Amino acid sequence: MPKLLYASTSPYSSKVCMAALYAGIAIDLV
Repeated sequence: MPKLLYASTSPYSSKVCMAALYAGIAIDLV
């Protein structure tokens, strides 16, 4: 996840990070 951390400065990257976290959580729940 370090790539998402250093790229979370821009709003778009932040959305991508949130989407990735949500997807990761969804996968973990499944």
